[in-house]
Amino acid sequence: MTKQDILAKVERGELKASEAMSLIEKLDRLEKKKKAPKFKVAEKSGWCSIYFDGLRYPCTLPAECWEELLEQENLTRLQNFLKENKHLFKTKE
Repeated sequence: MTKQDILAKVERGELKASEAMSLIEKLDRLEKKKKAPKFKVAEKSGWCSIYFDGLRYPCTLPAECWEELLEQENLTRLQNFLKENKHLFKTKE
């Protein structure tokens, strides 16, 4: 539901203003949570960790692995793999 949907429901009398404000605040909080991943160097190992919102553990690899993974050819292969196997992956809703 978007803010426009909420406001339309208020106009039709389907929602009270207080309920609408509560829903809009909830949407705003959700939007703030959708942040870019955080990057960090693990001090002891020297590896690079990427922290994604909603995941319990980071994805940690040595720098040379990240460099290889992020080469354009490998990114394209990874994107194709994800598209082809999308039906096999669990997703957050």
